[in-house]
Amino acid sequence: MASTEHETTAGGTGAQTTGGDTGAERPTDRRDPTTTARAEWRWLARRGALTAVAVVAALVLVRLVAGLVVPLDGVAPTSWPALVGSGVAASVGATVVYGLAVRSLRRPDWAFLRLSVVVLVASMLPVIVVAPSIPGVTTAVGVVLGLLHVAAAVAAVGTLLA
Repeated sequence: MASTEHETTAGGTGAQTTGGDTGAERPTDRRDPTTTARAEWRWLARRGALTAVAVVAALVLVRLVAGLVVPLDGVAPTSWPALVGSGVAASVGATVVYGLAVRSLRRPDWAFLRLSVVVLVASMLPVIVVAPSIPGVTTAVGVVLGLLHVAAAVAAVGTLLA
């Protein structure tokens, strides 16, 4: 999609989209608020599901590669259930925030990107402060945890803003 802002297509009625024919683009016609609102929420649900898949895939990839270099077995924050659960939860949270931004802000992509950077920086505080007190978390494991946070953020923001 060439533009990430809402655009009204020429002469359109109903919930049309800009860009390709994937149906993954944001609804753009504001003439019928009921139809547009339903289309926006369907679009957001699809994008949220795609975001969850992308985030979990990014976390699995980082975990697998890091596990080749750093021993991660038995470290609670890097267990598979923790990664999948936190990845899905982060995706849902990011999707809800992005949906609210799209509904209420004039420049939702700009605001969401900046908020995501703030949240990413804030998410590093527990990695720096709390993680060292968890049994089995060494400096190398702490670096892996930080990389997992970055991977999740990049996947979520990249998917939602695509």
